[in-house]
Amino acid sequence: MGGRAFAAAVSAATLSIVGLSGQAAPVRPGPPVDFTTQIRPLLSDAAPAYTGVSFIEADVRSWRALEPFDAIVGRLILFHLSDPASVVRHHSRNLRPGGRFMAIDFDLGGARTEPDVPLADEILGWLIRAFEAAGASPFIGARLGPILAQAGLRDVTTFGVQGYLQPGDPMAARLLAGVARSLAGAIVAHGVATVEQLGHVIGDWRAEQVTQGSGHLPVGSDQRERDAPPAA
Repeated sequence: MGGRAFAAAVSAATLSIVGLSGQAAPVRPGPPVDFTTQIRPLLSDAAPAYTGVSFIEADVRSWRALEPFDAIVGRLILFHLSDPASVVRHHSRNLRPGGRFMAIDFDLGGARTEPDVPLADEILGWLIRAFEAAGASPFIGARLGPILAQAGLRDVTTFGVQGYLQPGDPMAARLLAGVARSLAGAIVAHGVATVEQLGHVIGDWRAEQVTQGSGHLPVGSDQRERDAPPAA
């Protein structure tokens, strides 16, 4: 599932809690996205009955709604921030009394193979180094509890969800290759790996295209797109 589909899924899950009469306001930083054509159709597929959604593009570090919220859900937000506690503190001030704050984020410390697969270990090392070089925190999931407490939230509870892929399951390779593809620009720019090394993982033509372009492709890109030859 790509980032846009996840945005729709999180919105739909939130709306399932607040109900048909409730409102949700997903806030998305980064490059412009046409929510009407790219996100709303996905939301309609996930929860066609819900219409109470307002999409907002803003800086998550400073944006503040005019009205308070009953709940705030952040998915893969704190991962990218240099001072996550200050952002949690900022948004928690916009919660109604008794409101809830939920943070969903990565912990790459749980990613491994058993027994060790050297290529997988190497690629995981690339990902960790690239994330850190880009200013992200690949192990922040293990620190969410202290971060939320530092932000002033009370009665903080945490839990982790770990899936296990069995030998021979192609999803394992697709996941690693997908994240490597999305980080290709940072991997090469920071000297973590070369275009040639990336080519062994995501395909020679795709590695060169990504690193010479914006450096970002959705993690959820279609497998057929990855395997297609370059256009003539």
